[in-house]
Amino acid sequence: MLQAVMRSFSTSRLVLRPLCEDDAELLFRLNQDEEVARLMPRTRHTNITESQQLLDRLLAQQSAGTAAWWTLLEQGRPIGTVGFPRINRSEQTAQLAYELVRDRWGLGLAQEAVAAVVELAFGELELVRIVADVDELNVRSARLAERLGFVCEKRFDEIIDGEARRSRLYVRVSPTVESHA
Repeated sequence: MLQAVMRSFSTSRLVLRPLCEDDAELLFRLNQDEEVARLMPRTRHTNITESQQLLDRLLAQQSAGTAAWWTLLEQGRPIGTVGFPRINRSEQTAQLAYELVRDRWGLGLAQEAVAAVVELAFGELELVRIVADVDELNVRSARLAERLGFVCEKRFDEIIDGEARRSRLYVRVSPTVESHA
């Protein structure tokens, strides 16, 4: 089922294509930026090898059917990623994640991409619940989640790179599940 949805598709301003071997440079651009890395639950990358290792892990998870990732292209230029780093088919749930190069923040592109993959998740993937772990420092992502119908289910503390961080777990349930509740 997952392999069937791992295809390219478009929104009004973006092309979303499956993450591929050519995306190490994009992952490095995203993860070496201190401001982007500060808002993500992983260590800032200091060299392309770290980004290649991350890409290898993401592609292996995607091949195993436990993750799904798309590269965001704006006018042919890679500007970010969006996807589901964890998919649990038996529970019909997934975790949502996305990141965008900083010069494309604030233009509604992340919202456009996230809305598209959420629709795909509740449609073709037949998922019933999507969660997003949002660092409380990431006010823009919290607002994006809320605009797209996600609800803050809980707050929790976590340690990232030895630093105590506070996060919120946002949840969105499939419209078909909501109508049966």
